Amino acid sequence: MTEHKNSKSIQNQIDQIRWFHEFDFGGGLKAVSREPDVEDHRRIWQFIEQQIDKVDLHGKTVLDVGCFDGYFSFLSERRGARSVLATDDFSQNWSDSSGLRLARELLKSSVEINDHLSIYDISSLKRTFDVIFCFGVYYHLLDPFYALAQLRQVCHEDSVVLLEGDIWVGEQKPLVKYQLGQSTHPTFLPTRQTLESLLNAAFFRVESVVYRRPINPLKNSIKHLLGRECKERALISVRPFHGLNSAHEYPPPFGLPRYLSS
Repeated sequence: MTEHKNSKSIQNQIDQIRWFHEFDFGGGLKAVSREPDVEDHRRIWQFIEQQIDKVDLHGKTVLDVGCFDGYFSFLSERRGARSVLATDDFSQNWSDSSGLRLARELLKSSVEINDHLSIYDISSLKRTFDVIFCFGVYYHLLDPFYALAQLRQVCHEDSVVLLEGDIWVGEQKPLVKYQLGQSTHPTFLPTRQTLESLLNAAFFRVESVVYRRPINPLKNSIKHLLGRECKERALISVRPFHGLNSAHEYPPPFGLPRYLSS
């Protein structure tokens, strides 16, 4: 653990920030989230970390899209990543990047920060990465397919992309619940089949889907019949591909034609 001088004043500085993620900076210094749903978020963070542990990050380049306070960016650095770029668009958040930047300072981190980069503009980086994180993002998006197309353009042929978010589990057939103007963010809630179809259309091949909790089709069907929302958090691991794509009768949009090949 890192020792810090003037711990009281530093802790006061930490406490002035509205944290989403939580950190133990060592020397008794801690950042604690006071969000009302923090207990559920803690379980989600644990779930994500368990899935990250299955990925070899040593010596890899990592892009963390929608990083917020950067918890998984700093985790990647600790796991041996060669370089990490933490990005977010704080014009779309209820907070700002002060937590992210203070965490980097206190952790003596070398994580690179871009706090004014929307997922819709990720291709402007003109870089590719070995591992890409996109946690808790897609279900907030106005245009999730365009965002996936952007992610595809920062991949090389051996990249792995980890996405995490809500999946509708109340129906087996492909469908999507899509609401605008009902909350702070748009709500895009796809079934697994719908999400996999969108990923395929963006030239991603799904390798695995892991749910945070076991799926019980009968229980979910009953919930659905009673009009209750049936969703579960899932982490989806995908890899990019080149080739023919049955999702597109005509050349695809958003820079994707470059991935077509016979």
